[in-house]
Amino acid sequence: MQYHGHVVYAKENEKIAIKQDDGTHYSIPPVLENIFIAEPGFYQAKSTGKIVVDPDYISNWVIEVKQ
Repeated sequence: MQYHGHVVYAKENEKIAIKQDDGTHYSIPPVLENIFIAEPGFYQAKSTGKIVVDPDYISNWVIEVKQ
């Protein structure tokens, strides 16, 4: 899954909340070591084809679901 949006809330040791274009929110952990300055350019979401131009930051996460 790929998401993009604007940071609307960030608090140390809590979360970073991001608001997407459609108004929905999602959060990522406040692990600054996993947030990087993005190189200028075009970034295309594989799942939707949406193109984001010149984002400020990028971050990748692996989510493991244990059953």
